[in-house]
Amino acid sequence: MDKLKFFAGFLALLTVLFLLWLPVYKIYFHAIVYAANIFFWIMGYPTPYIIITDLPSEMTIWTTHLVPFIALVLATPKIQPKMKGKIILAGSLILFLSQVSIMVGYYMAHMQDSYLAHIITAFMIDVGVVVLPFALWFVLVYKDVMPERKGEEGKRGFIGFMKKLYATNDRRTGTESASSPSSPD
Repeated sequence: MDKLKFFAGFLALLTVLFLLWLPVYKIYFHAIVYAANIFFWIMGYPTPYIIITDLPSEMTIWTTHLVPFIALVLATPKIQPKMKGKIILAGSLILFLSQVSIMVGYYMAHMQDSYLAHIITAFMIDVGVVVLPFALWFVLVYKDVMPERKGEEGKRGFIGFMKKLYATNDRRTGTESASSPSSPD
């Protein structure tokens, strides 16, 4: 994959999708709040527990995680359009559910009003908004993006990558891994 071409395509798509996202993000944010309220209703809290007008305006930034994820998937070459659609649908659902859990965690932390709860919530927000879209893209498109080397059929994917990584580290350090043929079972 030509990295410069991919990066340029990603930035172009990110810009266009962000501009298209601006009029829609409030609807998505309301859906997150609605789903979080359903969770609170199931737990027995008064409904609606979270009222949109009471939310700080910076919370709407949480909705931007979909934009880089979709731009990454669309910019990734070697993936058929039908598969891109499936990846975007599955990833969007996962990201939506993560945002609902972050919203619930945020309010649960404020109910507890403890320092640890606030730290955990801040971590969840950082991971859910910043890291998760990129990690999810990598996990969902790994087999299609990473080149398959000769003689490694069937060893693709994240598990195969990790096995190869640990085997390489074992050779460098001179130690044997538990999965090596010479170790006793």
